[in-house]
Amino acid sequence: MLLNLALIAPIAVMVKGERGFAFGKVPAIALAAYTFYRLTFSIINLNKSRKQYNCLVKELRAINTVDALVAVLSTQNALIIANGDMHEGFNLMSSYTSAVIYAVIVFVTIRSMIVNRE
Repeated sequence: MLLNLALIAPIAVMVKGERGFAFGKVPAIALAAYTFYRLTFSIINLNKSRKQYNCLVKELRAINTVDALVAVLSTQNALIIANGDMHEGFNLMSSYTSAVIYAVIVFVTIRSMIVNRE
């Protein structure tokens, strides 16, 4: 839960557009493809962990899913940078999607804590 609270500051920086680096379109698209692969396999592994009785395996797969969701946030940031400046529409979209992804991260963390206590 402390790591989830620590994610609020980087998410706020990404939403406000306070970043000082350039990113090309080709690396941004490659990053998006890798993030899609990463997220897909982390969700598959999270579903496989339901059959496991080892709580450590379940927790590691939940952490992997949270890591993949954070990668989605950074990919969103990279794609916005690659396509130009942050306009009002991008800012609004970025804030909504970041909030939804952060809510999913908190949900995965809380669910993992509840499931592993049983």
